[in-house]
Amino acid sequence: MNWLDFKLGGRMLVKYPGLTIVGGLAMAFAIWVGIVVFQVVGLAVFPTLPLPQGARLVEIRSMDVAENVQEEKILHDFLEWQQSLRSLINVGAWRNSSRNLIVSAAGDARPVNVAEMSVSGFRVSDGEPLMGRVLVEADEQPAAPAVAVIGYDVWRTRFGSDPNVLGRVVKMGNEDATVVGVMREGFEFPVSHDVWLPLKTAVLDQTPRSGPAITVFALLARGETMQTAQAELTTAGRSAATELPATHQHLEPRVRPYAMMVAPGDPGDQPIMYSIYFFTAMLLILICGNVGLLLFARAASREADLVVRTALGASRGRIVAQMFAEALVLGGVAAIVGVTAADFALRTWGTVFLETNMGRLPFWFDLSLSPRTFAVAIGLTVAGAAVAGIMPAMKITRGMGHRLKQTTAGSGGLQFGGVWTVVIVAQVAATVMFPAVVYMEQFLLRNVENFDAGFANEQYLAVQIERDYPVDGGLNADAATRERNARLAATLEELRQRVAAQPGVAGVTLTENLPTTNHPQKIIEMGYDVDGGGSASAGGAASLGDGAEPPLREATVAAVDPSYFEALDAPVLAGRGFTAADAVPGTRVAIVDQGFIDQILQGRNAVGQQVRFRYPAPSLRRWGPGNPDDPAGPGDWYEVIGVVRELGVGAPSSRTTPITSYPSPGPAGSSGFPVPQRRKDGAG
Repeated sequence: MNWLDFKLGGRMLVKYPGLTIVGGLAMAFAIWVGIVVFQVVGLAVFPTLPLPQGARLVEIRSMDVAENVQEEKILHDFLEWQQSLRSLINVGAWRNSSRNLIVSAAGDARPVNVAEMSVSGFRVSDGEPLMGRVLVEADEQPAAPAVAVIGYDVWRTRFGSDPNVLGRVVKMGNEDATVVGVMREGFEFPVSHDVWLPLKTAVLDQTPRSGPAITVFALLARGETMQTAQAELTTAGRSAATELPATHQHLEPRVRPYAMMVAPGDPGDQPIMYSIYFFTAMLLILICGNVGLLLFARAASREADLVVRTALGASRGRIVAQMFAEALVLGGVAAIVGVTAADFALRTWGTVFLETNMGRLPFWFDLSLSPRTFAVAIGLTVAGAAVAGIMPAMKITRGMGHRLKQTTAGSGGLQFGGVWTVVIVAQVAATVMFPAVVYMEQFLLRNVENFDAGFANEQYLAVQIERDYPVDGGLNADAATRERNARLAATLEELRQRVAAQPGVAGVTLTENLPTTNHPQKIIEMGYDVDGGGSASAGGAASLGDGAEPPLREATVAAVDPSYFEALDAPVLAGRGFTAADAVPGTRVAIVDQGFIDQILQGRNAVGQQVRFRYPAPSLRRWGPGNPDDPAGPGDWYEVIGVVRELGVGAPSSRTTPITSYPSPGPAGSSGFPVPQRRKDGAG
């Protein structure tokens, strides 16, 4: 190819404006899709940390291989790893929370993302403060005064960029803390945090598989690799399993790049992510094949010109190169349009889309176009031009000398062959399938929009409430926990009364999960004689005999306030509703919905039945009362005391998802509630 080929290609764009517009927009769309997919999917598949030591920064997690789930309560293991690991240095941990930051007595309370973090977190992330200092080892001691390091954005927005902010006492949730440092702009390690508090491990529960959920990080030591670190962790895991078989028999520590913590955790999900690239490539080929057909049709009108050029001595390669250059000029124009559109789309709605589905994005998620993105755009352009230019050129120039003789005899001409027939059939099939796919998407959207939640959801408002500390609401909670529980209960009760007193509010209730949102699935074990219409005793199911096992089902479960069904205007259809006495810790009663009766009880009477449940494994492995192979234990029996109609806990495509509700043991035993509020005027 030479400059004259590109110049001729530019003239062809002007000479055939219709083809230029249609073909150019089609290729621009393909390039746009390719760039957007590369940027968005690449954030999860090929993440990179914008930190000096980012390539060495890793996450250590513990997997329960029997359940194929991540064990997050690994404080005990973290303390062991800190002392024993040699291939990993600066081993630290952090726990996430959202707390209300109150700057002054007269100031308002606004939530901030808080990381209780080991001081090594500032070392591995090269965190340098703008003012003051970062956390130090002395801050982690149990008796050390409470201190906080605030982020640049918090300092600018909440403190008005006050240069005298150091030494100010603020309230972080229920605790006072002294500001000792302000981080530089853009620092959000470990993920997307605004405030940093010291992680005081000495005051936390260090019992194996107990205590708070934490995330562990570390740096690969110089000369070490992921493989050597994994080998050392595997050895440590086996030793722990030998010493603590009751809790660690199925635990397996694993190391992975730190930025992969938000990537698909299941190895089986990786092929799905890569398949997106495959389908994007297929879309590019299909669209460029369509453009190739247009160029093929244009070439048919130029056959006489091409035959003459062949007669004058132009080689087949020369003609193919010219047509490729023409397609490359068209692709270049399309690339400019596609890259510009992709940049606009990523900046305007890309972040909104990701935050809607993922929440606040990690600090290493960058949707701006990078040099690597432009390289991808160039590759897509060349590939598209090859499909759109070289393929039709090869077809046109095949047998050119023979067609020269036919043309002089007044017969012959270009004909479609098998390859182009396949391309045309594929495009027709895609054209036929596309409306069907759109129709199915619209059908699902209509199901979502028209989903009957079982109550007048437009009359309700909701507020999400989160605690800034872990709570054990069980009977074995220590005195400090019971005191915190009591304070939380009093706070929520005051909130309930104040909201209920507002004009237009008809009722206020508390729930673990809002209706029409995802609810956790649990395994339901029915009483031993469910098929016989009776139930197990309140103390548990009777023996089923040798080898017999209770029937297992799967259902969604939610903890609710005793006022929940009254606030949703959902009368009890059978049995009775919850009372305040049912919310006392240790009481084991449940209410089920009509879907539970239809699917699990097959229409039989529910009141009086016994159920017990737990969070499920990926597969329903067998277990029964007192099974020693089930470390979590099957749990306590709950007696079904009532039945209500379905209240929007299933997917929009299925109204019959069974639900089991049990009373929350008051605000003290719950984990932070959304608060639905029904307004008297019916306004949403």
